[in-house]
Amino acid sequence: MEKVGSCTTKTVSSTWPFLSNLSDPYTFDLVHYTRLLEDNSDRVFVQDAQTYIKIIEIGKQDLLFRSFMELDSYLKSSQFKGIRIIFVPQTFSWGRLLISERGLRMLLSHFQVFPAFVDVITAFGGQTSSESDSFKCCYITKHVDEHGREDSDEPWSIRQIGVYHQRNSWLDTDTFIILNPSKSFQQRLKDAMTISGHLPTWRDIHTLSASCSATPWRRFIGDMESRLAQLKTKAHLSTVIDKTSDTRPSLKIEFTDTQDIQVIHDKLHRVNYILESNLRVFNVISRLMSPSLAVRSQQPSTQSPVCDSGLAFCTAETEMQIQRLQTLFRRIHAASGLMQNIIDFRGLEALKTNSEMSTEISRLAQSDNKLMLANAKKSQKDARTLTTITIFTMIYLPASFVSVGSKSSPNVIR
Repeated sequence: MEKVGSCTTKTVSSTWPFLSNLSDPYTFDLVHYTRLLEDNSDRVFVQDAQTYIKIIEIGKQDLLFRSFMELDSYLKSSQFKGIRIIFVPQTFSWGRLLISERGLRMLLSHFQVFPAFVDVITAFGGQTSSESDSFKCCYITKHVDEHGREDSDEPWSIRQIGVYHQRNSWLDTDTFIILNPSKSFQQRLKDAMTISGHLPTWRDIHTLSASCSATPWRRFIGDMESRLAQLKTKAHLSTVIDKTSDTRPSLKIEFTDTQDIQVIHDKLHRVNYILESNLRVFNVISRLMSPSLAVRSQQPSTQSPVCDSGLAFCTAETEMQIQRLQTLFRRIHAASGLMQNIIDFRGLEALKTNSEMSTEISRLAQSDNKLMLANAKKSQKDARTLTTITIFTMIYLPASFVSVGSKSSPNVIR
């Protein structure tokens, strides 16, 4: 047991460029980092004679080293204290670092760099495949679906799906995280694998996600279009002037109809923004799936033409639905204007009718006033007549009583 442990420690000590208090073997897997550095040496580093390193001693001097021996001599003799910056450039975007493996080991050992920095180093270097070394992307697309709730007048729900993709072409691995996958996405993924007979590629997943976000909008916009057609037909056939003699049923535009058409207008504006956002996402995915690196390296593309045409279909479908929306906006403007004109005309007709009725009522009231005045004058004349009669009655009535009394009692007079 002790012999094996001793041998392992010796192997790590001889291969790993540094062993310091920062390189605790209980914390860092030194064997893994050693193998990682060795496995990527040819891809990441140049030869000793191609070394090109710049060191800046802030406030003192700038130094340029073109060989391993110059760098080794500087590190052994330098007594600088302060801020030191070491630049290790690349030959080009996917080229090697301009330092040799031996020079890097010397730097790591001299400055006691902790092993985790090797992960950063191996992210650079030459490209060995037609695809990019690795990439990460994430996006959100929105789609529409029927929710099936009977207690709602609106049968549609706008939902979203989040996609995260991490690709590592060196390990040939792809990791997807799908947030809120729709039932359509899950079912179509199963059906596609069954029908095609092969496993999907990472491009197929992106294409399926785009398809599930693009195709349902056709039915939703068609439903909005049918609602608009009903309101527009009602406006075209609406009765503008009420005919009392016509007993046939007729359509009438109400203010609630203008509210309904404005609700449709608002929904379609929201859908237009969503489709434009989806279209931008599809364009980004298309650039991600394009074989630009393969063309640059003069290697054949591994991109499936089916995937390319599938994403192009999703893009074309989204663009077509956006064009349908623009047409619907113009139709809504025309229908809304017609409804408003009908309501305004009916309002003017109602005001005209009310004005005529008010005039007639005023005329009748004036006639009533004249009749009341005539009656008042007649009542005044009748009052005078009654006064005269009353006066005459007061004069002649007592005499009448006396005359009657004398005729009925002659002895009293005697």
